[in-house]
This record gives sequence, C-alpha cells and structure tokens, in this order.
Amino acid sequence: MKVKFPSMAFRAVCGLAVTAAAIQVQSPAAAQQRQPPTAVGGWHLHLLVPPSSFHTINGLALDHRGNIYAGSVSGASIFRTSDFKRVETVVPPPLGQADDLVVMPDGALIWTVIRDGIVRRRDRNGAIRDIATGIAGVNPIALSPDRRRLFVGQMLYGDSLWEVDPEGRKPARRLVEGIGWLNGFAFGKDGRLYAPIYSKGEVARIDPDKATVEILASGFEHPTSVRVGRDGSLFVLESPTGDVWRLKGGKRQVVAKLPTGLDNFVVRPDGSLLISNMGDGSITLLDPASGRSKPLMRARLAFPVDLAVDGSRLLVADTYTLRSVDRTTGAITDVLRPVVSGLYPATALSVAHGKAVLSSEMLGAVQLVDIASRRVENTVRGVEGAMDAVRTRDGRLFAVLAAKGELVELTSGGRQVIAKGLHMPVAVEDAGDGTVLVAESGSGSLTAVNLADGSSRVVATGLGKPRAIAIGSRGYAVLDAGTRRIWWVDKASGKLSLVARDMPVGYLREPFPRSGGIALADDSTIYVAADADNAVYVLKR
Repeated sequence: MKVKFPSMAFRAVCGLAVTAAAIQVQSPAAAQQRQPPTAVGGWHLHLLVPPSSFHTINGLALDHRGNIYAGSVSGASIFRTSDFKRVETVVPPPLGQADDLVVMPDGALIWTVIRDGIVRRRDRNGAIRDIATGIAGVNPIALSPDRRRLFVGQMLYGDSLWEVDPEGRKPARRLVEGIGWLNGFAFGKDGRLYAPIYSKGEVARIDPDKATVEILASGFEHPTSVRVGRDGSLFVLESPTGDVWRLKGGKRQVVAKLPTGLDNFVVRPDGSLLISNMGDGSITLLDPASGRSKPLMRARLAFPVDLAVDGSRLLVADTYTLRSVDRTTGAITDVLRPVVSGLYPATALSVAHGKAVLSSEMLGAVQLVDIASRRVENTVRGVEGAMDAVRTRDGRLFAVLAAKGELVELTSGGRQVIAKGLHMPVAVEDAGDGTVLVAESGSGSLTAVNLADGSSRVVATGLGKPRAIAIGSRGYAVLDAGTRRIWWVDKASGKLSLVARDMPVGYLREPFPRSGGIALADDSTIYVAADADNAVYVLKR
C-alpha cells in the first residue's frame, strides 16, 4: 500500500508553533458573546446555510459524568456536550488544536497537537501548559487501564510509540520505533495497547513494557481508530470506506457502513459507540449488536473556510470536504470527500475555467481539482504556508505565502518569487489584466501586483485585517476578519463603504486571519463563508 504525504513537518508550516505561555486565551463565554450580523448602506442580509456548533471533529473522549469532549485539528478547539443540543467551547483557538484527547481522573484534559508536536494539558483550574514537546506528528493518546500512565503515538512526521508523564515533570520516553504510523488506539483489560497501523492497513497488539508489536489483522484500507468493546471484541474504523469492523476470535465482520471520513470513536458504558466524522462534523451513535446507527449531531457545513461562485452554485471549501451549495435553495451536495478523494484539508479556494484551486496551509500544498470529473488533477507539495492560490486566465498558478510575505508562481520546475515584502498576504485573485490583487492582513490593504515585473501599487487601505477578497466589474468585496466587517471598495476611486458589520467570521485569527471567505456573483450579490458559525450568508443591494 503506497501512501503519499507532504515531506514537511506540521510545525514548520508558516512557523506557527504556538506555546501556551505566549498566548492570552479568550474565555469561551467571551468568544461567544457577539452582536447579530447587520447589513448597512442599502444592503440586505439573509441566511443561505444555517449555522452549527462544531468546527470539524477528530478525537473524542468521555468523562465519568458522561460528557463528550470533541477535539478539532482544523478548528483548533476542544468542545464539550452532554446532550448533543448545547455545545460549549472548552478550549478555543489557538491552543485547542486537538487531534486526540483523554480526560484524567481529576478532570484535567490532555490532548495531542499534531501540527506542533506537542502534548498539552488543561488543569482543572483552567491553566493550560505543554507537558511534552518535539514529538513530530503526535496523534493518538491513551491512558493505561489504571489511568496513571499516558501513551502517545506518531503519524506522518514520526513513527514511534511514546510514554509521557501526565504531569509533565519527566521527559517523554520513546518505547517502540518504526511501527507504521499509529492512529487512534486504546488499552484492553490485559494491559496491551490495541492500535491501527494506518500506513500498512493493519491492526496490532502492542506491549509497551516489552516493546513488542503483534499483528492481529491486515488488509484494511487506512484504519483510523481501534477500540475494545465490553465483550473483548475489537472495533475498527476504516476511514476511506466508512466501514466499522468487529474483530473477535480470529473472525471479522462489517458491523455498519457509514459515510467516509471516519476519524475516531469511544465506547460508552452501555457498549454503544460514538463515532466522529471529520468530513461532516458529525457524531453518530452506533449499536454494534444490531448495526443500527443514528446521527446525534451533524453539521450542514463542518467548517467552511472559503467559497467561490461556480455558475448557479457555490463551491465551498469545507476544510476536509469540497461541497456544492445551490445559490437559491441552499441545498448541499458533496463534490469530493476526505481521505478517499486525496483531498487535503483546505485553507482557501478559487474557481476559474472549470477548475478549483485549493490551498492547504496546514500541509503546505496547492491542489488543482477538475470540477466536472470530481477529481484531483494535480497536487503541488512543499509550498510552505500557502494561504491562498489562484489560476490565472492563461493557466499559470500563483500562491501567497503569508509568513514569508511573498507572491510566488508555481511551475513544474519549482517556485519563482514574483513579489517580496508583502505584509502577511492571505488572499489573491486574478484581476484579468496581467495583475493579481492581494489582500495584506498585516497592513490592512489591497495591493495590485504586476505579474510581468513584480511591481506593486496599493489599491485601498484601512481594511482592518482582510482575510478574503472578490473582484467585481465595478469594485471589490473584502472580508475583514479583524473587525468582522464586509467592505466594498470602489474600483475607480478606491473609496471604502461598509456593507455589513458583526459578521460571524474570523474564527482562526492567530497569527493572521486563516478562515472565512467571500465571493461575488455580480456587483450586487455577495456570499460570505461565516467560518465562526459554519454558515453561509448572502448580501444583496
């Protein structure tokens, strides 16, 4: 089985390693106290896709009270719910990025920060600290049966099993190397660790003290999580197929078939399974005895980071999934789903001439998708910190690198720097006249860059922290994530006018705006990917 992933480390992307000590975290309550969005200046606002609570879901954990904790890598948050109706943000961005997590006996939370190679802890008093660092690609986490010892594994950028001191007093200890990318694992009553080996399609039993690995089953297509049932059965999630397997007595059977993109799960005290799907932002309840399943929470959009007009529909970069939204009815269909399609987690999206261009700042890549065939045509890797990319009318591909302050052209031979010294460029659009328009979040300006010689001129200033732009025939629509406003910039005069305020945008802001999008159908209709609420709004004159 051959698996291709970017060669760069997560923490190298844009140099965004963030330590707990460096950030003053806003409380969840303060983060949720917002004024309702309001259109101004002759514009009218309506909701096309309603909001939802989670921002994608990866790891799941239960506490002794029955609360469910859900971690989000792309949303950099940890959520909690007890009834699947009210959702609380326990750890907001940027410190809440959790691929997998556990709840300690005293109520402390510990999670893995895959992007930065950190194991992070939130004490009962709310204090957040890093208890282990330098474990590149750290992903699964599990407590021993006596709940005193803590173990983590690596994926993508490392390949080992580690023991970590839950209090962070002792350095992490490497136990086993070269297993084949561990994903969501769990201990059995026998004190052995049961784990999926993602890159080899296997399920293994690991003795952490003897450092032995025993293969129990093979032939899976990228298994993502293994749990031990009440009767000793092993349950296995297979993400690309959506299959939930039961292994017992040397036999295997498919218990249920769910949507692709399965990530992690937990076994409840009654033996039922709670299963997360990163593509749908969902949690599904599964009775393994009958095979019956029921979605408990499912977002219409999991975490819309950008969008673009494509005829009568909108294409939405819904982080792990590329989706289509009918511009009239709001009906949603999937174009490409995670894992099975080869789609990377998206940061931004642009559409032109039947092609979608998706940037993945997280994985340092730009992907070209043929919309009609629903196929990833090309993946350009090694584009560190690619915040946005665009394909110009002559077929050339350009990307902006926020941390480096560069506009680069991506060619078969590599990268060519077109312009330097830009102030945190986060968005780029083709102006169609030999220039591209760049949104600089560091200076709050729009800048036109000449592709022939790299020269630039400022088009507009005073835009706060722009995250996204869209070009019309008479002006530009700008999403300002800093002040949560939508601006209109007159193309002839450069004059700014306010379109809407208090928009639910700018969920990811550190160290620059990294989510939320805007699109224009014409000069009188603006679409907004409201990333803070997972919604889509429409503004009309």
